[in-house]
Amino acid sequence: MPKFQPKTHAQIKRIFGLAKPLGCSQEDLRELAADVTGGRVERLSLLSYDEANAMIHRLGGEPLLTSRTPRRTVNYHRQQAGVQQIAQHGHTKLMHDLAAGRGISPEGLQNLCRRMLRGSSHPRTTAETNTIIEALKAMNARDARKAKEAA
Repeated sequence: MPKFQPKTHAQIKRIFGLAKPLGCSQEDLRELAADVTGGRVERLSLLSYDEANAMIHRLGGEPLLTSRTPRRTVNYHRQQAGVQQIAQHGHTKLMHDLAAGRGISPEGLQNLCRRMLRGSSHPRTTAETNTIIEALKAMNARDARKAKEAA
């Protein structure tokens, strides 16, 4: 027999959020819960995770994801399996912003990438992007330390 997974607070919030514009009363929601569960429950507090998702779907909303594994855990498992994460736009934007803050032109950033990434003019993975970002941060820290010593 599968383990019972209770509904979440986010699901209840979504149910009430979808019901309000439709003009559903508390009694209407109880009837819908009884209908979705085949008469098993009459109260929203007794819904299972899947039953709450079914109610959300019936109310015209998008059900929550069925995976309750935290994103951080998923990323850790990918890292342990050796899966390379493709560099995301926000991550590369941070790299470009740090370079621009140092007065490094786009061509200069490409040259830095070629030197640090063994020939590639731009980072392809998150790990490569992190390498460049950490180098730029170290340069900024070194400049700040020198400016502090000179003052």
